[in-house]
Amino acid sequence: MTFIFQDFETQSTADLTITGSLKYVLDVSTRALLWSWGLDDDPIKLWCPDLSDELVPEVWAYVKGRMAAIGDCPAEVAEALKRPDTYIVGWNEPFDFKVWRQVVVPDHDWPDIELEQSLDAMAQAQASNLPGALDFAGRALGLGTKTIGGKAIMKRFADRHQPLPGSPADIAMLMEKRTREHAIETAIQSWALYLDYSVQDTELMREVWKCTRPLDQGEW
Repeated sequence: MTFIFQDFETQSTADLTITGSLKYVLDVSTRALLWSWGLDDDPIKLWCPDLSDELVPEVWAYVKGRMAAIGDCPAEVAEALKRPDTYIVGWNEPFDFKVWRQVVVPDHDWPDIELEQSLDAMAQAQASNLPGALDFAGRALGLGTKTIGGKAIMKRFADRHQPLPGSPADIAMLMEKRTREHAIETAIQSWALYLDYSVQDTELMREVWKCTRPLDQGEW
């Protein structure tokens, strides 16, 4: 049995808290901006779409250097999904399931998945009397806390009304108060925090999953 632990980060002009998840993923402005994943106990890796036309070269070089895959579904994931005993695990997995089926399948030609292949780490944690918030579940188990400033940077990247950090428009705004070199450095720091936070999220989810009672087929 193989588990693919995963977490999508999205960007949209739609407000998820207002639209709800289905309308959000179906909004034409919604896209998958980042995906973190790990097969079983393998190191967490990162994927993003091709942003070479959206970011200035220096920032794209940094982002590209952090990615294990760009655009296409990672080969190891596509291969694992061919096996009937492979399951995808996410925190509040119904949301990530919708992003997978409604966004990355049509936008990037990823292999489709079935609901029966997805398992919700949050549901399993709550069945073990843990909080529904990943951060609090991790604290309750003594697994540490999330990076300070992580939630704020996630909201910044998720808002498509604002220039994407590292884009020419973003660099131009930053250069109103600093040099281009400092603007580039600031954008790279934003991306570093964004990517680090995503990896940390998926690592923490996997650790919580391991500490909770596995649900049987009937419970799922």
